[in-house]
Amino acid sequence: MLVDALTDLDRRRDWQSAASALTGAAAAAPEAAAELNRALTSLTTTDTADDAGSERDRPARQRIDHLVRLLTARTVTHRPEALRQERTAAARILAVHRDFVPQAAALLTHAVDLDAAADPLHSSLVRLARLHDGRPVLAARTAQTLATRITYAHRSGTGDTDTLLTVVARLGATGDAAEGLFAAALTAAGGARTAWTGPWRTQLRLLRQHPVPDVRDAAHAEVTAHE
Repeated sequence: MLVDALTDLDRRRDWQSAASALTGAAAAAPEAAAELNRALTSLTTTDTADDAGSERDRPARQRIDHLVRLLTARTVTHRPEALRQERTAAARILAVHRDFVPQAAALLTHAVDLDAAADPLHSSLVRLARLHDGRPVLAARTAQTLATRITYAHRSGTGDTDTLLTVVARLGATGDAAEGLFAAALTAAGGARTAWTGPWRTQLRLLRQHPVPDVRDAAHAEVTAHE
């Protein structure tokens, strides 16, 4: 019933309530998570309907955007791990459509387990970076979201700084633009978190020599000691 209300584009009154109920149920029941994915798949196939019309504009896309906002908002309002698998599965569905890569990136950004060990955390960030090939603006936005999550994790008393430093060093060493932007944003968050101890200052210096100008700019924008 909820999927029908959400995917029937002729129903314009109750689809937001259905979206909220479906994402809420997905955290508690695998069956509901599967139905959420079915709804997303259905909506991606009907996305081009009513493109830039005078009465309606991409109604399916607007419903997908709403679902993504609900799924990412629950990172803060609920336990971060509660919908990690559901976000990852939804991101896979959206990532195969070029016009939904930003939504897929948002979901994967909020699916990253910041408490993971260095190797799995690094791998998840590399996978996330691959979505940003040729999308520097999106990469910068994702990097900022990652930094915000790191900051929030610090306030919540979670996340290991030494692990983060290891991962940042790996990301910054590849020369990749998206990985470099992630490294710069995470360095800013980690540096602030530790009052810019020596290893974080060293990492910032390295990023200021990165081959990608946007990464160098981001690193230079950070200040370890104010005049």
